[in-house]
Amino acid sequence: LNSLSIETADHIIMTRNLESSSDKNTSQETFCYKSYNDSSVRCLVDWLKTPVKHFLDFPFFGCFKANICKIQSGASSFVSQQLKNVPLGDRFRIFINFGDFEFSCYVVFQWSHQLLPPEFYFNEENFIPDVEMIEAYTKWDISNPNCFLDLFLELFMKYQDFHLYNCYSNSTIRLHLNSLELSKYEDILAFLGRGGYLTCIIRIDLEQLFCLPEILTNDGQPACAYLFLSFIEYCSEIYSYQLFCPDAIRRYANVLSYKLPPMNCFIGEYVSVVKEDLKNLLVRAENQWEYREEFIRMLKESNSFSNVTADEEMFFSFSFCATLEEFTFCVQVKLPSDIIQAPIVYKLVPSVLTLPSTSEEVLFEFKFHILDNLTPQSLLDAFLVEVRKSMFFVKQKLDECLQKEKDQAEENEEQLKEENENPAEEDATNVQEEEAKSG
Repeated sequence: LNSLSIETADHIIMTRNLESSSDKNTSQETFCYKSYNDSSVRCLVDWLKTPVKHFLDFPFFGCFKANICKIQSGASSFVSQQLKNVPLGDRFRIFINFGDFEFSCYVVFQWSHQLLPPEFYFNEENFIPDVEMIEAYTKWDISNPNCFLDLFLELFMKYQDFHLYNCYSNSTIRLHLNSLELSKYEDILAFLGRGGYLTCIIRIDLEQLFCLPEILTNDGQPACAYLFLSFIEYCSEIYSYQLFCPDAIRRYANVLSYKLPPMNCFIGEYVSVVKEDLKNLLVRAENQWEYREEFIRMLKESNSFSNVTADEEMFFSFSFCATLEEFTFCVQVKLPSDIIQAPIVYKLVPSVLTLPSTSEEVLFEFKFHILDNLTPQSLLDAFLVEVRKSMFFVKQKLDECLQKEKDQAEENEEQLKEENENPAEEDATNVQEEEAKSG
């Protein structure tokens, strides 16, 4: 295994949308991983497609997906001409974006020798793993769909050991890492780049902090948050810090409202502070979840409305039908994660029969917010009063539209009637005008 300098990919399949605030601190970052491009996999030689697909589907560190680019073939030009309609791709670049650090390596198979394991070439000059000691390499079995994944996982563990060794070789970084209280080795990734640029990713098991509801754990995957810390000049200064949570947990616990505190301590102390903050968020989220559930339950039990439907898991949304005189409305309601701090957003959709015939679908949006700490029943009563006011407002607007449409129809009808009553007079006038011109 030799080091090989790999150029930056011309096209990046995996994109990372990470826009930090001016102080480089944000509590909500979105890491958007596009699934691998099937067209790229189709460029591989047939026997290699299945192992590579299994590799690309694997979530590294429970969160990150790998991608490949720069797919090429080691086949000669003569073979390529003879088999021009057969994919022969057998070498490619792997990259994985770990926050501010990008892992990259180049992999070379032999398209005509599927029994031979691949060779790996890494950017780091000093990283030369003893691949012959890895069982997945010495017992390479292409019939195993996970053969490539198993081999890469062993190599990546050695790669992480290499970076951790470099980190512990620096006294300042060593103090930071020793301050961490990790439940297991796999709870941290650390990458030391050029110029002492350190990227740490700490995985926080949320189920150890608080008993999460089944709706967040029924997929069988561990519910985790990821804390990204980046330092410059060997931990002499913090560069950026971000917190990433899965969508369901972020929405459930209203993580968007959480701002990471400034970091002026060791990593271990900082992680403890963030864990305590997350625990408090989860406690509050459970209270809010119970509040929303009670709010919707009381609406259903009131029997004042028809067609009541609701999100029965997170209780973030519900809808019902309400009638005001001849008007029927579908009321679509979105409850916020924090129903005390944020407004309730609702939309009124009039039934089709009451809409002006010339208009498209009409939708009216309103917001309702009371800062008082009300019981679910009191808030529901106040909300329904507000909905009724909104229905009166919308009814008035629709009445105006319908009246204008009616007046316009009557005017058009009157005009058409006048045109039909006087066709003879118009014809006579036209004849006289033509005779006058000819005379």
